Amino acid sequence: MIREGKNYGWPYVEGFCDQPNESEWCESLEAVDPLAAWTPTMAPCGLEYFDHPSIPEWQHSLLLVFLKRQHLRILHLDDAGEAVVSQDSLFYGELGRLRDVLVAPNGRVFMSTSNQEINGWNYLALEEDDRILEIVNPEWDYDALYAPSDLQEVFLAQLAETPQEVGTVFPQPVSFVVSMYLSPDVEWTDVTLFDMSGRAVKGHRERPLAHEGLMHLWVGDLQSGLYVLEVVTDAGDRFAKQVLVQHP
Repeated sequence: MIREGKNYGWPYVEGFCDQPNESEWCESLEAVDPLAAWTPTMAPCGLEYFDHPSIPEWQHSLLLVFLKRQHLRILHLDDAGEAVVSQDSLFYGELGRLRDVLVAPNGRVFMSTSNQEINGWNYLALEEDDRILEIVNPEWDYDALYAPSDLQEVFLAQLAETPQEVGTVFPQPVSFVVSMYLSPDVEWTDVTLFDMSGRAVKGHRERPLAHEGLMHLWVGDLQSGLYVLEVVTDAGDRFAKQVLVQHP
């Protein structure tokens, strides 16, 4: 449990303050103990909070999956959520390395295996690995899960919730599509992208905006480097902004 301003001891304290060589550090750092720790490490990985009536025994608990010790552990919390009162383990050594766990809004639980990655244990891998596995209570009537909104719609909704200054270019650096905030009354733009030698490498004239207040330009076909984006709007605004193109 991470709290503002607290010190958890690392690298002078490993897990709980329970070793003689850690006592001095525990005192000087006022180190806070974790809710749970394991020595030697079991390589804990994905973590999720579960509080759904579909599996009553798991309500108000933390679900934690392990890579090295290959199991799902249920950490049952006290009423305040500030202490682990008991622990249960499932699938011990049955599925191999477990990378992540996810709790869906309707209570379904998903886990992913991680047996064929570069640090994986290939002898554990099955032909169908790596896999996403689902944990459900067969006696529970789960609500339907609906597909999320179109990613573009989500993107635009997020932008609407976080208004930015007109002329701001994002993201920086950019790999594929660079965007600029514009006034909502802008209908079209003249767009030119220059390399650092002043050569125009991409451009569009009187290009209509696909979305109100947003100009987008594809740069995925350009070499990585620094460019200057010039945008002139039908409202008479002119912007010149540096753009860093950086491909993975």
